[in-house]
Amino acid sequence: MSDPHASDKLVAQDDEPGIPAAENAPTADLPADLVVLSLDDLLPDPQGEIVILDDAADGVAIATGGRPIAEQGVAEPHVTATGIDVAGLAYCTFSDGLTLYYPSTFRVIVEPDLV
Repeated sequence: MSDPHASDKLVAQDDEPGIPAAENAPTADLPADLVVLSLDDLLPDPQGEIVILDDAADGVAIATGGRPIAEQGVAEPHVTATGIDVAGLAYCTFSDGLTLYYPSTFRVIVEPDLV
C-alpha cells in the first residue's frame, strides 16, 4: 500500500458513485474558502447520531479529528431520535459508534490536526 493512511479512509465502491469518500487531505491541499466543521463541536442525539441538512454549500468539510471510520455509505430509510428522516443522506459511522449523516456535497476529512 503506497498511502500510509489508506486504512484510515474508505473509498466509494464503483457501484455507489454518489458516496463521497473520506479523505486524508493535507491542509495545504484544501481550498482557502472551505468551511471546516469539527466533529468534536457537533452534538449527537441520544442514539449517537449527528445530522447535517444544509445541502447548499459544496465548500463544506467535516474534520473527524482522526477518528477511524468503520462504515460509510448512503442511509437506508431511518428516523433519528430527534425525528429526522435521514434516508438518502451520506453517512459515516466511526469506530466509537458515532454516526454522522450529511449531504453528499460535503467532504469528510480524516485528519487529526485539521482544525
